[in-house]
Amino acid sequence: MSSPTAYQPPAAPQQQPQKKGLAVAALVLGILAILGCLIPLLNVFSILLGIVGLILGAVAIVKAKKPEVGGKGMAIAGVVLSVLAIIVAIIINVAVVGAANEVANDPEVQASLDALEQDLATTPPPAAEPEAAPSTAPPSVEPAPAPTPSEAVATPEEEAEPEGSVSQTQADRRAVDYLGTQAFSEEGLANQLEFEGFSPEEAAAAAANTGADWNEQAALKAQQYLDTQAFSGESLQTQLEFEGFTSEQAAFGVQSVGL
Repeated sequence: MSSPTAYQPPAAPQQQPQKKGLAVAALVLGILAILGCLIPLLNVFSILLGIVGLILGAVAIVKAKKPEVGGKGMAIAGVVLSVLAIIVAIIINVAVVGAANEVANDPEVQASLDALEQDLATTPPPAAEPEAAPSTAPPSVEPAPAPTPSEAVATPEEEAEPEGSVSQTQADRRAVDYLGTQAFSEEGLANQLEFEGFSPEEAAAAAANTGADWNEQAALKAQQYLDTQAFSGESLQTQLEFEGFTSEQAAFGVQSVGL
């Protein structure tokens, strides 16, 4: 008689591998977002990565409830990293923009930029001197009288011109040209002529020789400033004095524009 066979329990069904694609993608995007969120302005891309990672992580968490889908822990980590990256990037960008606006609105920085702009505006390029037109008059044919012995040789005193007369004349002309294009203080005009290469004495004399009404020049200069930017009465007074006008001339200029 044969012995009975032992009972063999049925084999357990083989478990299928769980799907973790969305969870892995959410975790990778969260890591990339958190690494780039500390770079100002460029971290805008981290915000975009964080948003995508947050969406993928949320979807992965919902799908992880099914037995064939896993990776719930990775999905949660991806969501957390994505949210942190978005918050940190926004805070950094707001701080950078606020600091930039504060520097741009700093009165000292604005005054320095305004002064530089005015210096550039009040330094025109040197104008070319007009060439003398050729004379069209026919040459004289009248014979000159013979010089006497005393006239034959000129003395050194007769030949020599006063030293600096030609240069002073040019300085005078240059000063008049400048006043014809823009307003100057007497000191500012002399400084400009010195910048052009005239000596301090020639520049000062040329500014004085113009006979300009410096109060009127201060009024014109004040109006020129108001045509380009806004000023308070006190700041306009300070700017005019910086340009070389006296306190009285600057005050006259401020009053003339109604400040």
